[in-house]
Amino acid sequence: YLSCKYIIFNDINEKKLNLKKIELSKNDKLRLEKGNIHEKNYLKELKKKYKKVIDIKNSDLSKEEKISKTIQAMKEGWEVIHGGYLKRDKWRGEFDFLIINKNLKSKFGDYSYEVIDTKNSNKPKPDHIIQLGMYTYMLEGTQGVLPKKFTIVLKDLVREDVQVNQVNEFFKTHRENYEKFASNGIDKTKPEKCSFCQICSWQEECEKIWIKKDNLNQIGGLTKVHLKKLLELKIDTATKLSKQVSTKILKGFRKEISHKLITQAKLRKEYEKTNVPVYQSNPNNLNGIKGFNLLPEPSACDLYFDIESVEDHVYPGGLEYLFGIYYFENDKEKFKPLWAHNKKEEKKNIIEFFEFTKSHFKKYPSSKIYHYGSYEITALLKLTSFHKVKGIEYDHYLNLDKFVNLLNVNTQGLFISENSYSLKNVEKFYDFKREGDVQKGDVSQEYYSEWIETQDQKFLDEIESYNKQDCRSTYELHKWLLKIKPSDTSWFIPQKKDSEMELRDWEVDMMKYQDKVKKSKIKDPKIKQLMFDIIGFYTRENKPDWREFFERRTRSDEELIDDPECIGNMKSNGKPTPDKKSLIYSYKFEDQDFKLRKSKKTVIANNQDIEQKDYAGKIIDIDYKKKEVLLKRGTSQGILPAILSIGPNKPIPNTKLISNTYKFIDTLIGKENKYKALNDFLDKKHPRIKGIKTGDKIISSNEFHKEIPKIISNLDNSYLYIQGPPGTGKTHQAANAIIELLKQNNKIAITGLSHKVIHNLLQRIEDMTSEKQFEFEGYKKGNLEDEDTVFNGEYIKTYGKDSVFMDALKE
Repeated sequence: YLSCKYIIFNDINEKKLNLKKIELSKNDKLRLEKGNIHEKNYLKELKKKYKKVIDIKNSDLSKEEKISKTIQAMKEGWEVIHGGYLKRDKWRGEFDFLIINKNLKSKFGDYSYEVIDTKNSNKPKPDHIIQLGMYTYMLEGTQGVLPKKFTIVLKDLVREDVQVNQVNEFFKTHRENYEKFASNGIDKTKPEKCSFCQICSWQEECEKIWIKKDNLNQIGGLTKVHLKKLLELKIDTATKLSKQVSTKILKGFRKEISHKLITQAKLRKEYEKTNVPVYQSNPNNLNGIKGFNLLPEPSACDLYFDIESVEDHVYPGGLEYLFGIYYFENDKEKFKPLWAHNKKEEKKNIIEFFEFTKSHFKKYPSSKIYHYGSYEITALLKLTSFHKVKGIEYDHYLNLDKFVNLLNVNTQGLFISENSYSLKNVEKFYDFKREGDVQKGDVSQEYYSEWIETQDQKFLDEIESYNKQDCRSTYELHKWLLKIKPSDTSWFIPQKKDSEMELRDWEVDMMKYQDKVKKSKIKDPKIKQLMFDIIGFYTRENKPDWREFFERRTRSDEELIDDPECIGNMKSNGKPTPDKKSLIYSYKFEDQDFKLRKSKKTVIANNQDIEQKDYAGKIIDIDYKKKEVLLKRGTSQGILPAILSIGPNKPIPNTKLISNTYKFIDTLIGKENKYKALNDFLDKKHPRIKGIKTGDKIISSNEFHKEIPKIISNLDNSYLYIQGPPGTGKTHQAANAIIELLKQNNKIAITGLSHKVIHNLLQRIEDMTSEKQFEFEGYKKGNLEDEDTVFNGEYIKTYGKDSVFMDALKE
């Protein structure tokens, strides 16, 4: 239901309407198997921790019998219940685990239960929250009390606790909506194209309906926002859209979007009659850096690049197992496949790819790397960061515009009769014929899975042939685009030439310190490797944000509506209002999901006007009901356009953190006796504590509120860490220790991965301070114009200037 409502209709009517599901592929089965293995592994961990564990999942009981067995197990006080069933009202479901909680009473006694669910995922998702919220709702009905939290166990057995009171309203809304849908909405629902279609077992059945019903989703480039607006205009079929006058501006649409959708519909209908694919160049993108203007002049020996990969369920952590590079040199076709069957070989491939292309660019300075879609560039970013190699070369290629994405040329420069701009669809226009058993990317994954099991070379041969055909198809597409390129478009000219791309200061420093560490006499090889790896860490962390920042430059306002980091296609809501040396702008926005919030600084996401400043202003208010945004921008910045898309500000430089990293490396190489605590931490040495011998027990009683502050006070220039899962009292003990240390006139510095984490601890300190009737002064570093970074309590205040903190440390 959460993925697509029509799945429910198909599941219920499968036999009645003689519907046929697509059989699960080997990859699908592997994915499910990985999830089951993850659950089994967590069960093993629980059995190590708890004595009373009951397994209902693998019993031969019926669903009703499992419900009775689950209630019986809860009454008997089993510590862990695996795979039981819960029931409440019309709801019934099988959970992964119920874990006993002896701190909350229920109708069963001085204990209750909480839900734990395993997800073979890197992070929690909204549907995880709703699913576990459903189990928690049923559990409340069974035990008579609502649990305070539920837990999602992610990959590598990482636990993520979710407080029920924070998500209960969110879950309740979805539950009520589903109940209404189940009672009278199932037969009214219609199939809609969505992201789940790619992995849905019913996709072929839905495709039949769309074709038969002349659905609007058969029009290429049509988004959910477009669909909603067209339906409001009573244009509910591709035929109706095709009969609109091309010059007509549809209500609620911009002129160029109206023209695009109507033209695409006309081309689609023409194709359905003649079975001959047709296209037109987009007259709205003949100027600016869009469409055909993204094509550089063809040069000698251009490269065509494609990557094959498998996901985590096939190879742990996923694997980019084949790089294909296709080109013509001296009129001879050449193909360079780079294979990797493990992470070590994957790293070797990255190095070889950049060394090969670097050598190639020396021979052919004007040549480019052509690819289709953003996957290749994203993969290279991920791999250079993960393996910590060739990051500088990757950055330089981006700065030199060495990569050319032909998908952007197509989507912005052409109207086509196809319902998708995928490479396989576009191949019809240049009559590209594929050969072999592997025709799609998901099949190549299946073949690689087969090779892992059988080691039969024929599977790799088929994959390599498929990859080469993808590269060759990109080459043929490029030739075709050059052939049809409108005469009144221009060639894309990179802002920098290869000869002008010198190493930047931070790159010089980075390479200098990498060389320093390599040649150093740091004894411990693990510490030496760690120091080498940490060089460039902050730069690597910022790369995805910088890449997205520049990619948004080429996107239209309509396209930015679908970017959750932006508020796209906003319309000016009257003249700006003066406010001292600034102007307050009001903009209306359409229905869209976005993360930007009040007090955030923003930029013009797709700014291509060299005379327009990037900075769009600070958001001073968002009215979600009126769909209105207020922006404050200095008058010296100029006037904002009538149609505006805003995105997050540029990434903040980490200059100080990088400088401190180098400072520490220098002391390590120079064997200076500094930063003993950090050295001990890296060496994993026992903490040095006055009065306690190395290796002796640190804690002598369960009175942690006395023991922990005492131990910290006696640290001999060393470190201590408090470890424990969520909810075990780490924040409480940290707050208590800080207050006790403040009483001894110590100065305490607090750092964390986010302001939210720090604020949580500061609030606990404030609350505890009042309870202990103790007073102190606290200083929190933050941006006074960004409320997410501001904490102002009774004792702790936020300041923006570094000098305030330096003065406080001197006192």
